[in-house]
Amino acid sequence: MAWITRLPRNSIDSFEDLARTFRLNFATSKAHPMSAYAFGRIRQKENESLRKYLDRFKDAALKVQNLTEPVHLHLIISGLDGESPLAMSIYKNPVNDLEEFRRRSDKYIDMEDIQKAYGDTRGRNPNRRSPSKKNKDRDQRGSKKGNDTRDKRSDDRSPRSKYDNYMPLNMSRSRIWKEVAQTEMCNVERSRPLKSKSGLDRNKYCAFHDQNGHITDDCWDL
Repeated sequence: MAWITRLPRNSIDSFEDLARTFRLNFATSKAHPMSAYAFGRIRQKENESLRKYLDRFKDAALKVQNLTEPVHLHLIISGLDGESPLAMSIYKNPVNDLEEFRRRSDKYIDMEDIQKAYGDTRGRNPNRRSPSKKNKDRDQRGSKKGNDTRDKRSDDRSPRSKYDNYMPLNMSRSRIWKEVAQTEMCNVERSRPLKSKSGLDRNKYCAFHDQNGHITDDCWDL
C-alpha cells in the first residue's frame, strides 16, 4: 500500500503496466526456495529447547520444494543435539516415519516444559533456603552449644523437613509417571517403600515403586 500510493499520477495505463512495475519494485523480495543441502545445516543450538528447535526446523521446511518424508526425517534427526534425551532414545529405538517421530518428540517436549516450570517455581519461592544456607545455620547453632547438648540433639533428631510450598501440578502424579515411563527418564533411581508394622494395604498399588502399600497419586517419592 505504501508503494502503490507513491506511484506518480497517470503513470499506470493498464493492468499490465501495474504488474510490470510491481515485479520490478519487489524483485528482491521474491522468496527463493531453500535447497536440501542448505536445509541440512540446521542444527539444534546449545541450550536450545526441543520445542524451539522443532519450530525453527518446521519454518525452514516450508521453504524446501519436493522434500520427501525420508529426507525430512533424516535431516530433523541429524540436527538434534546428539546428547539430548530424545536423540539417545532414537539411537536406541529408531523411528520409522515422521508421525512416530512427532509422537515421541511430543513426550520429551512435555517433560522439558514440566522441568522448566518446576525450576522456575523453585527459583521464585522466597521461603525456600538453599542447602548451603541451611547447613551453615545448623553449623553455627551447633558451635554455640557444648558436646553434651550436641549429643542430646542427635538422639532427638527430628524427621526430614519438607518445603513450605510446592509447584501445583497440572495433571495427576499417576498421569505424569505414565508419560515418564515411556521415555528414558523412567530409569531414575528410586527406593522401595518401607513395610509398615501394620502391614501393607494390598488394595492400594503404586506404579512408581511397583509395589502395594499406597496409591501412585499419594507417592511422596514420586
